[in-house]
Amino acid sequence: DEGSAETTTGDRGETLAVVREALGALVRMLAPFAPHTCEELWEQIGESGGLADAQWPVWDAQVAQADELVIPIQVNGKVRARLTVAAGTTDAELERLSLADPAVQHQIDGRAVRKVVVARGRLVNVVVQ
Repeated sequence: DEGSAETTTGDRGETLAVVREALGALVRMLAPFAPHTCEELWEQIGESGGLADAQWPVWDAQVAQADELVIPIQVNGKVRARLTVAAGTTDAELERLSLADPAVQHQIDGRAVRKVVVARGRLVNVVVQ
């Protein structure tokens, strides 16, 4: 595709490795429900040995951890904006960024902010009069 960004050969290889690993994990997890089909899929994705001998996928919390979070900002219970922030952003920083957002400023429009509730990693709720 001419409009898409170019990827290097290394990026393509890494992407294929990730897809192959994900397919392998999926086939292993589906095997108890559809053993014969999954055995065929196991061979199709190029794995050697029987699926029954394959090790169950291992959870890796480091890989599953998000670098960025999208935090919805509510004003009086209605979502008015969203912030994309680093995963380790403090509650005070979330409050400051939320109150500085132009969409939130428009909703506040000179009214007094009674309370700002920060549910870490999930949402920010601004209560105004």
